[in-house]
Amino acid sequence: MTGGYFSEPHSVTLRTPKEVTMEAAEKLSLYDRLGGVYSIATVVDEFIDRVMADPRLNANPLVDEAHHRVPPAGFKYLVTEMVCWAKGVSLVAIASTE
Repeated sequence: MTGGYFSEPHSVTLRTPKEVTMEAAEKLSLYDRLGGVYSIATVVDEFIDRVMADPRLNANPLVDEAHHRVPPAGFKYLVTEMVCWAKGVSLVAIASTE
């Protein structure tokens, strides 16, 4: 068979699963790579719990006072909102699409 599909040499580029995954991840936004608002909120929740319980931070009277001025749930929401906003996503936009 001449001039057919099998007669011409073809080059094939083999990629590892890690390379394929990395290429797909590069196409996603940082917000999506972090897992969206729920994953971000989970990390913020743990982080704020640790920050508020850290005796080194609470040794500063101003920090200790600030920790008691705002309820932890409200502070966690604000930090989650700031992280999402920094990644270019508004929680208001998320709420309106769900």
